[in-house]
Amino acid sequence: MEAIELISPDKEKCVKCNACVDICPMRVISVDEDGYPMAVGKAFLTCLNCGYCVDAVSYTHLRAHETG
Repeated sequence: MEAIELISPDKEKCVKCNACVDICPMRVISVDEDGYPMAVGKAFLTCLNCGYCVDAVSYTHLRAHETG
């Protein structure tokens, strides 16, 4: 599976928190001109499929709802 498929944001749920960008150990996630996450360069060759980006976003989203 290509990394691009892994980090394609759901624009209705994405809050543009950049948690996925910050946690990526391979630095293959950046933001587009609208602030949404996107794969950079040949991310599909570098992405480890570790899932940190998915976990970070889930945690941030849940925490934001718990405290807000």
